[in-house]
Amino acid sequence: MEFLNALLGVVSTSARHTFVQALGRSTISLALLLLPSLRAHPATAVLLAAWCIGDIFRHVFYIASLLQFFFSTPGWLLWARYTISPLAYLAALLAELALYHAALPEIDALPLATTLASALPAAAAGRVTISGLALGAYLLVVDGWGATGVLAFFYRMRRQKLGAKKKKRE
Repeated sequence: MEFLNALLGVVSTSARHTFVQALGRSTISLALLLLPSLRAHPATAVLLAAWCIGDIFRHVFYIASLLQFFFSTPGWLLWARYTISPLAYLAALLAELALYHAALPEIDALPLATTLASALPAAAAGRVTISGLALGAYLLVVDGWGATGVLAFFYRMRRQKLGAKKKKRE
C-alpha cells in the first residue's frame, strides 16, 4: 500500500525508496522466519524496535498532515519525524547488516547454496561463498543504493522543514 501511495504521489517519498524499504523489510522478515537462530540475536530486538519507533512517528505525522484542515501539526511531532525517524532508520540498517552477517554460515549450509557453490570453481575452492556473493550484491543494491537515497532524502527534508527561517525584508 505504501508503494502504491508513493507511485500515486499521495506521499512525498519516492516510489524507489519505498520499494527498497519494502524489499529490505521483506528479506529480513523472511530470514527471521527461515533461520530461527536469528530470532535470539540482539540485533533482532534493535531492528524491530527501530522499525516500530520510526513507523510510529512517520504514521502519526502522516495522519496529522492529513488533518491539517482542522489543526496544525505540532512542532514536537515535526521535530520527531525529521530527527528521530532518520536515527531509527540508521539503527535498523546497522541491525540488518549484523543479522545478514550472522546468517551467512546458515545460508552456506542450505542445499541450494551447496549446489550453486559446486558450479563456481572459486567457491568450490573455499575462497568465495554463494551467500557472500549474493549478500554483497544485495547490500550494494538495497542497502547501498537504497539507504544512501533514503538518508539523503531525510537530510534534505530535515533541512527544509527544520532549517532556520529566513527573515523577511521590509
